[in-house]
Amino acid sequence: MRRPEWTEKIDWQFINGIFGLIISVGAFAGALLHLSPLPAVQRFVSAHIGDVAFQLLSIAIIVIIAGSLFQLRRQMRGLYAAIEIIFGLAAGVYAANQFYGANTEDSRTRAIFAAVAGVYVIVRGLDNWSQRNAV
Repeated sequence: MRRPEWTEKIDWQFINGIFGLIISVGAFAGALLHLSPLPAVQRFVSAHIGDVAFQLLSIAIIVIIAGSLFQLRRQMRGLYAAIEIIFGLAAGVYAANQFYGANTEDSRTRAIFAAVAGVYVIVRGLDNWSQRNAV
């Protein structure tokens, strides 16, 4: 059975390397938990193993979503650009709401960074929109 054509374009070695890294970190944390002769290390690992597992799962999900969005960008650049522009607008609205309700310097700074990120995403979306028919 032949693989779908779009799978031939993905760098599977890179993706397998990411998942290998995730599994290795998880195995290392498990080994520290069970094999460490130092009770302090065991207490630390057992206190944070849930956090580590959640983070590893989050990384795996993020890699899958990023790969899927990359394929969408390669195959339907106009749709990807529209999604990117909408996401940037949503980030800008969120930032404006956060800035309006900000009552500390730190929260205002975070709102400004969110606004700048929204502008950046919109610019990227417009660039992708302008290149949607390019080969």
